[in-house]
Amino acid sequence: MDHPGDLLGRYRLLRQLGAGGMGSVWLATRADGSFEREVALKVLHQELQEGELAARFQREREILGAMDAPGIARILDAGQAQDGRPYLVMEAVIGQPIDAWCATHHPTTSARLELVIQAAHALAHAHARGVIHRDLKPGNLLVTAAGQVKLIDFGIARWTERALGSGAFVTQGPLGYLTPEFASPEQLAAETITAASDVYSLAKVARSILPEAAVTGDLAIVLGTALQRIPEERYDSAASFALDLENVASEKPVLIRRIGRWKRSQRWLWRNRDLAGAAVLAAALLVAAVGVSVKRFRSARAALQRAEIEHALITSARAGLNQSLERFARAGLATVQAGDAPEPVRHQILGALTEVALGHGAPELKLTTAQACEDLLEEWRRARDPESASSREFTQLSGTLTEWATSLRAAAAAEIPKKP
Repeated sequence: MDHPGDLLGRYRLLRQLGAGGMGSVWLATRADGSFEREVALKVLHQELQEGELAARFQREREILGAMDAPGIARILDAGQAQDGRPYLVMEAVIGQPIDAWCATHHPTTSARLELVIQAAHALAHAHARGVIHRDLKPGNLLVTAAGQVKLIDFGIARWTERALGSGAFVTQGPLGYLTPEFASPEQLAAETITAASDVYSLAKVARSILPEAAVTGDLAIVLGTALQRIPEERYDSAASFALDLENVASEKPVLIRRIGRWKRSQRWLWRNRDLAGAAVLAAALLVAAVGVSVKRFRSARAALQRAEIEHALITSARAGLNQSLERFARAGLATVQAGDAPEPVRHQILGALTEVALGHGAPELKLTTAQACEDLLEEWRRARDPESASSREFTQLSGTLTEWATSLRAAAAAEIPKKP
């Protein structure tokens, strides 16, 4: 049993910081005086030098060695004690678990949210290096006196298969080492674990420190998304979760509101890919164009909703090619003609509709789409002053509209039988 003042390798133990079934953690300093910085020394129990726990200890060493972020306790050294026990030397994090820190300091809701954002960025750093933490809980998120969150204890973390070279972003592991209160449904069911599992656990931590009355509006939507039971319905990365938390904190529109409908449509397409014919593929083209634009232009959300793209997607596989194309084109053209979507959004929609009409549309659809291109071009010309009308951007946009309209009318003319 170790005691204050004992030597472990090159380090002298000062006081115990914690202990568990795997080992103990000590505040220590270099015994040879090569540097005076206090460190955290984690040493494995004597009886656990072989087997799964020893392998976990070695894995934690490798994982920490891959990390370099302010929100993750850094590894500084490693070695063996005189009796052969392995130890890790890490940055000493003097702080409280995030829930205890909140209970002691009574921070505002915005300050609590900032702590969660810090934790999400630290988690995103781990995910970017192919590591799933698998045991996110308040005790593994320490808050220092300066208000800095530190993610600790990668003892049951795993490299993803992608990090090991197979290309899949998944990992599996034993059920016994997780914390059930904060574990995701797939962890409790011993199913495949992904980055979305960590997102779920972090959202559980967030709910545990945020006042219930504060979890409303966009914050409720963001946390509700992260806490979906089905992993594919959550944020797919800690980075995107962090971004939407920052949007809430700065009172900006959250991304999940804008992409939720598109993601649901995308998942429906995948689930029904055997039923989907050319019409669905054409529909997906338009949805993709609108989706990209919506991310760039926030005010396009109303236009996207009005077009009822999700309904058009679902209908297209069931109604037959011609009918679904007509329905889909009407929805897209209605969005363009409504006039309140930003110009680039309307331009993108017409571009996708042109591809649909040229590839599969009847002559009537080609002519209708061509007329919409010409109408939009005329509208833009009337609304612009001479200086903006001669700008490079407008010249490019108007040039493509003219090209699309010409191609559509030529294709329609070639298909319409000539009168004798």
